[in-house]
Amino acid sequence: VAGISSLESIAVAAKSCLGAAAGSGLPSANRPPFSLGPPSAQTARAKCRGRVASAAAGAAASSESLEDVKAREQDLLRQLDALREDKSRLVASRRLRIGIVGFGTFGRFLAKTFVKHHDLVVTSRSPYSAEAADLGVSYWPMSEVDKFFEERLDVCVLAVSIVSFESIIELLAPHMAGRELLVVDVLSVKAYPRELLLRHVPADCDLLSTHPMFGPDSGGGPTGWAGLNFVYEPVRVTEHPARRDLLEHFLSIWEREGCQMVQMTCDEHDQYAANSQFVTHMVGRILGDQRLTPTPIDTKGFQSLLRVVDNTNSDSFALFYGLYRYNNNSRATINALRCSLDRIVVSLEQASADQ
Repeated sequence: VAGISSLESIAVAAKSCLGAAAGSGLPSANRPPFSLGPPSAQTARAKCRGRVASAAAGAAASSESLEDVKAREQDLLRQLDALREDKSRLVASRRLRIGIVGFGTFGRFLAKTFVKHHDLVVTSRSPYSAEAADLGVSYWPMSEVDKFFEERLDVCVLAVSIVSFESIIELLAPHMAGRELLVVDVLSVKAYPRELLLRHVPADCDLLSTHPMFGPDSGGGPTGWAGLNFVYEPVRVTEHPARRDLLEHFLSIWEREGCQMVQMTCDEHDQYAANSQFVTHMVGRILGDQRLTPTPIDTKGFQSLLRVVDNTNSDSFALFYGLYRYNNNSRATINALRCSLDRIVVSLEQASADQ
């Protein structure tokens, strides 16, 4: 589509072609959602949708043959391929300078993928200079965080624990002043860090809340991050083309790795997470407390339960506590589990009494 030059605009135009094709009854590829684009992209989207709508209307009015409709479909797919090629060129044309705060297990997990296409600088309270050197990335101890921010960063990713998040933000915020950074959190709860970022991070910086719904265990295999959910919400983004494009370049890291891009609000995320991620960890911890072990007659269902126990108990208790303490929906989940257990026990006792 002529006149489209930003990564964001290309993404929107690609989505538009897919949406238009789907609206006309033509098959479309499975693509993740993109954020709304600037007026130029919206115009391109309207043109693309208009072409498909006109094609569909023309086919209906003139009893156009299936062969002709398929030819029009192929034309749309060629346009989409051209957009994707333009997008790939734009993504590859810029190496971001990404700073990671927190170089523990999850920070290193992210760094191994980020470093494939971007330049990294890391900082942490624990001494990880050897691990940073192994990955070929620059390292500054947290005691020299001023030098970390002097590295001309484009993006600052906060990969610290939930329980230490507020103290880390209070430490970092003064060093962010006057810098046009994209500040990103990757915590497993979302409303809590969003409020802290809005409260402490200077207005010069843009804010992106994210939750990669995977970690080293689920995302460290041969398929990498492909097909895994990446939840995000742009919390505060300056309406300037360069700043919007920086956001799109960062999101493209996850898209390029094959993640399923899921845009939703932080509050929606926490509601879903309490009844998915937290309840999984809660059940895994309860069963882990039972000291369950494999037996010679395990069913497939029991083996699945043991995997849940292993996966959840291999995570730190601090993560589990954070999911409980900093998601206001988690207490309701615990109460619901208690009520369900009571109801089921009563049902069993009643059935026994009726015998």
